[in-house]
Amino acid sequence: MFRKYSLLGLLVLMPQTGFSESRLLVQENETLLIQDNQELSVDRWIMQKNSRIHFAPGVTRWAIRATSAEFASGAIIDGRGREGLKGSSPNQEIPAAESCQPGQDGEPGTAGKNGVDGVHIQVEAGIERLADLGIYTKGGDGGSGGRGRTGGEP
Repeated sequence: MFRKYSLLGLLVLMPQTGFSESRLLVQENETLLIQDNQELSVDRWIMQKNSRIHFAPGVTRWAIRATSAEFASGAIIDGRGREGLKGSSPNQEIPAAESCQPGQDGEPGTAGKNGVDGVHIQVEAGIERLADLGIYTKGGDGGSGGRGRTGGEP
């Protein structure tokens, strides 16, 4: 299930033997959406089974420092960039040439737009348990170019 959370709303102060502990918990099968660039420091960071961290468009950097961390199987931090926009195609028809004349050249489509860079992710954590953790930061693919128009028939 995908839910939007404010990261501050997920930092829980838990009293334990007379002191407070800051904790980031991403529950099993849940997705935490990071809304803005952040540098975060917590005592405890827990990602349960099949939990995910994703990033809103425009987030370029996320750093976390955790004194202790646990990652269950299927935990993923996904900072991949988005794909670029597709180029456009010309919208004019090329008229047929006059008799015994060569046809007019077709028009090219426009170039696709660049993909978006992936999120720069920095993790510093004292790992207590690591079953599985995927961290993805690949930039997005460029958009496909627009389809050119067929030239005019002779």
